[in-house]
Amino acid sequence: MTHPADSSAFNIAPSPSGFAQPGSPDSCAARDHLIAANIGLHDLNQDCVIDGNSPGLANIINHPIRFMIRSDDPIRRALGLGLANAINQVFGVNAVVPTLGSIAQLRPLVFISAPEGVTDDWDVYTSGWNLGGPFPDHLRPLYGSTFASDQCGGAQNAETNNYGFLCVSSFDTYANAASQTADVQTFSTQTLAAFNQFGLHVGSIPVYSRGIRTAALRTLAGAVDQRGQGFSNPWTLLSGHNNPAYTPSNPLFKFGGGQNMIRWGQRQGTSQLNPFKAETLWEFNLIGEVYDTLFAASPIEPANVMCWMCDNYQLSVDSQGNTHFLVELRQNLRWQDGVPLNASDVKFTLLNFRDVPAANLVANVQLVLSVTILASYLLDIKMQGQSISHIINLASVPIIPRHIWELTGDKTYADVGKADPAKTSTSYDMLSSGTFIGSGPFMCRSVFASDFGKVGTGCGSNSDGSRSGQALGVGATVILQAYDLTSQSGNVDPFLQYMRSYNAAWGTGTGTRAQSGQFQEFSWADRYDNGTVTIRDLASVASCYGKTDSTGCLDYSYWLRPAFHPGTPTAIGSEITIVSSHLDDTWVYPFSWSGVQSNQPGQTLENIVPFTP
Repeated sequence: MTHPADSSAFNIAPSPSGFAQPGSPDSCAARDHLIAANIGLHDLNQDCVIDGNSPGLANIINHPIRFMIRSDDPIRRALGLGLANAINQVFGVNAVVPTLGSIAQLRPLVFISAPEGVTDDWDVYTSGWNLGGPFPDHLRPLYGSTFASDQCGGAQNAETNNYGFLCVSSFDTYANAASQTADVQTFSTQTLAAFNQFGLHVGSIPVYSRGIRTAALRTLAGAVDQRGQGFSNPWTLLSGHNNPAYTPSNPLFKFGGGQNMIRWGQRQGTSQLNPFKAETLWEFNLIGEVYDTLFAASPIEPANVMCWMCDNYQLSVDSQGNTHFLVELRQNLRWQDGVPLNASDVKFTLLNFRDVPAANLVANVQLVLSVTILASYLLDIKMQGQSISHIINLASVPIIPRHIWELTGDKTYADVGKADPAKTSTSYDMLSSGTFIGSGPFMCRSVFASDFGKVGTGCGSNSDGSRSGQALGVGATVILQAYDLTSQSGNVDPFLQYMRSYNAAWGTGTGTRAQSGQFQEFSWADRYDNGTVTIRDLASVASCYGKTDSTGCLDYSYWLRPAFHPGTPTAIGSEITIVSSHLDDTWVYPFSWSGVQSNQPGQTLENIVPFTP
């Protein structure tokens, strides 16, 4: 069949409804393809509908296409129903059997296979992806043979990324090559070749690319318009706050509806909050607020990745051509139950997400070859080959607490063990078990009287107000509180708070509350405003040890914080310990916040809040 010169790649003649009508040129062309397939179909009366007495039609009727159609997206619903109807019209019988459902309802059919479910239980699905990265590096994890469970020679994974089990070796060759180069031009060449193979084998049928337009209340100050995402993103939750300067015309539009909270509506509920099993955007929206990542990509320039839980990293390539990230962690990292976070947690996370594997995160760590702990806050991450995506992939991995997830007594990886199989199971519910505990900016803390204030549980409510587990349906709510427990009665750990917390009242109050606000503490420790707490800063405060005035201590008034030692309000003492605990701390490494190269060398980040000394 030859298309007219002026036709598009998608239709021969216009289709006002969006789908070919019976007898239209496109409908007749579809009929021609079916007959040419030589599966026993004919159209002897030339009405562009397969004849009912075609010998091959019985087999089609007995084995209809099982079409999974998302009903929670109006566009995908219309697409699925329209396509199913058009196919049935050409066959003249019900060749397609549609199943409509939300992502939660279709999940057991589409996303889950052996050993946790049936492998062959669908044929077509109206899928959709939100790809937020800076490069088209999604092809390999979504369609590569190694990610198709054990259907193409890979390891069995009940919730694999390549859930359509596409197995095309020629595609794999180019996709693998694209994942193993640090050269952008080579990446582009190999990726284009992979796309060509993907298209030749009809790996999927792209239909449309969604445009994004989001809104936010003007009473919300600090909203971040993330490129390609809009306002609905973790950065908005980090910096969003009440805007008292604006009074809305309708009280409904007050910040938090009149309460001191940010309201973030989700289009879908959740089925899994277990990082090993979570798959959907809405599940990771919640997971990403409780857990934190080692690195973070700029919301405006996603190819620019900064240290987040770390102070700095050094990149090198060994003699075998593999990439190493030598990472120094921050010293003020705490899990929300008070346990210190260190290099063993990072190693445990990366290797277990790779080997268990984690349903949606295995692609990010599949090229991790090893993790070596060099000290409590120093580790070496070895990645296979070189890739422009290595650090971007690592930036999407939530770090989980080893002391909660590790199988007791196990030492599979020498100094850390494997994850407890009971906790990586689909049936494991962290909200019910009281283990929804991370190190991120927000914490799950019970709002129910029976265990009010307990961290790790009780933050979810069903639509009727009853306590929920991780399966959150329509009308359910989750209330997350800012992670800062420094004012908690009996607390003696000044770092029992988010490591990037913000509190303008830092340096006042009593007990550990005086250290609430780790940004302010970092800024104070960075005496010389070069974006890093250095030996020079430490030497300055150390020279003032025991001083009660500026004699011999030129920076006495700068360093003195009486709230840290009310018993000796004029003598500098614990200030030295505090500054030393922030030694090497940075905020946006390896980038320059101020842009002053003599003081803060490095590339600047677009649209970042101006540096304030």
